[in-house]
Amino acid sequence: GFTPSNRLLAPASSDSAISTMETNDNPTLGPANASVVVIEFGDFECPYCRDSFPIVRELMSTFEGQVRWQWRHFPLSDIHAGAVRAAEGSECAAEQGNFWGYHDKLFLNQPDFSDASLMRYAVQLGLDRDKFASCLSSGKHKQKIQRDYEAGLAAGVGGTPTFFINSQKVPGVIPREIFARILERA
Repeated sequence: GFTPSNRLLAPASSDSAISTMETNDNPTLGPANASVVVIEFGDFECPYCRDSFPIVRELMSTFEGQVRWQWRHFPLSDIHAGAVRAAEGSECAAEQGNFWGYHDKLFLNQPDFSDASLMRYAVQLGLDRDKFASCLSSGKHKQKIQRDYEAGLAAGVGGTPTFFINSQKVPGVIPREIFARILERA
């Protein structure tokens, strides 16, 4: 089977990259004082991110209270035409306190990211339709998404998903058992 090599678990390249990893304005799951912090750079249109999301969900309940998870946007817009728009929709959902519900909807409906679909997911989650629509049309979250993307590039993110587990970079889909072992060690 696959065993993570030490190369995979090498610390992020520089201290400055690490200090900018976790932000105050990106969606987070888990307690503020968690001993393990996982930052995921992801793209809602990426099939590998979709494959990872049920694993993430399961591990968050297994390690409840011990792990904090933060999502950061890394839309690969050159290959995923809808990724930036989906990221904008997720930020509009976050404004109404439901980033994670919207995050799940996006992966479950990938890659149906037309504006009409993004609106429909918001309504299905009980979000305020008008607020969501004006947020989405405003484009006000584009800069934040771009900032996340640039922070990812600076930290050496080359594809999605890329995880930083207590600042250690682990790229790609991580099998559940291995991910659990990494979290236990951390």
